[in-house]
Amino acid sequence: MKKRPKEVRIEYELTDLPLTAMGGLPVVIEAAKALGIDHLFDKYLHVKLRDNGYRESELAMAVILTLLAGGESIEDADKIRMDEVVRGKHFPHSTTVGDFLRRFTEEEQFQALSRVEDELNRQLLLQVDFDQLTLDVDATIIKAEGKKREGVKKAFDGTIGFQPLLVFAAEPGLLLAHDFRPANVHPGNGAVELLKHAQAVIPKW
Repeated sequence: MKKRPKEVRIEYELTDLPLTAMGGLPVVIEAAKALGIDHLFDKYLHVKLRDNGYRESELAMAVILTLLAGGESIEDADKIRMDEVVRGKHFPHSTTVGDFLRRFTEEEQFQALSRVEDELNRQLLLQVDFDQLTLDVDATIIKAEGKKREGVKKAFDGTIGFQPLLVFAAEPGLLLAHDFRPANVHPGNGAVELLKHAQAVIPKW
């Protein structure tokens, strides 16, 4: 004789308040401001064609938030922009985000992003209390998805995609340096230069 399934009581309430899956994004925005990321973007990144409009930090954060929310295309930024919890945060339209990304054509603009990352890591390391810092260097293979796969190559295991080289600071769990390469690049290529870059980020005690 089969036993009857145990009854499960479910309680619920109705509300007129807006409910959204994007509720955590304003917290990310405030955390970024607390870390000074907005000032770093405005300090180092200069890609705007006009003085008015969105600041570099607002455009960069729009890209970051779209990725954190699971966006897979520039148009997905509009889904966040129309969300009630983000709408009041001065979030740009997807066409504006696209124009911003298309201006990254010069090496100096990518170097500016690297300077933002380096200074942020340096500030974070100054707040971490540790007796030693272990640097872990490793390459990882990332499979490219979708039809538009610019710059991808085949790895030694047959995977089509990329093989970034990464340098982590083990104790704080911090990514100190990285080199994003096609998958056919030898895993150890450029490791010495990347380690030197990571060491330059570490504050002198």
